[in-house]
Amino acid sequence: MWTADWCAPCRQWKATELPKLEAAGIEVVLFDVDEQPDKAMQYGIDRVPTFYWCVRSTDKAAGKRFVGTRTAAQLQAALRELPEVPDDGEWM
Repeated sequence: MWTADWCAPCRQWKATELPKLEAAGIEVVLFDVDEQPDKAMQYGIDRVPTFYWCVRSTDKAAGKRFVGTRTAAQLQAALRELPEVPDDGEWM
């Protein structure tokens, strides 16, 4: 999830929806656009919150991107739609 300390919807999402995903065993990596502006630019992040779900291996990549808040249930549904890719230990 791309976020920023000054983003009120991001703070609210982290307080209410992030615990639901963690309870379901889903790891969410948080990136702050102000702390990592080069990486944000690399991924085309120009608004927060932005969710960028990615499944990646050396021969395949698949992902989904959402701008704006989404519920944990909506994000879980999006994850179920991603193709299964063998875990080779490499990502982003």
